Amino acid sequence: MASPVLGLVQKRRAVVDSLRGLPGIIVALSGGVDSAVLLALAVEAMGAERVIAVTGASAAVSSSEIDDAAAVARQLGVRHEIRQTGELGREAYRSNRGDRCFHCRTALFDVLGILAEECGRPVLAYGAIADDLEDHRPGMKAAADRGVLAPLLDAG
Repeated sequence: MASPVLGLVQKRRAVVDSLRGLPGIIVALSGGVDSAVLLALAVEAMGAERVIAVTGASAAVSSSEIDDAAAVARQLGVRHEIRQTGELGREAYRSNRGDRCFHCRTALFDVLGILAEECGRPVLAYGAIADDLEDHRPGMKAAADRGVLAPLLDAG
């Protein structure tokens, strides 16, 4: 039986290796653990100067989440931007059907895509993990539709 620690080391290495060759990356930073880990691994792989962290802001996001994200980015020495996502302006989001997360993530990834064009960093990533596959996560479809990477998920 393989050691759980060894498995984590291999997964960590897989994420770092997958990011290392990228020209730069924009990481969707929610202020939670998964996106913070992804951000730290991106900095390890490519250096803080090639990484931008972006936190979506709206009435649906608490100020403490934004503060947590800013603190993580600051500790890692990464440029951090807070961008308005405007999901509350989308009828499909406000109707609160079972796909609300799809519309929330669509708004976020649309904003990240604009920033990517502005700064010449075409690669976007977010902190989806394997456990997310066990839940109903329509936001994952929004990411897939836009080519947003999920390096932690890909590493298992």
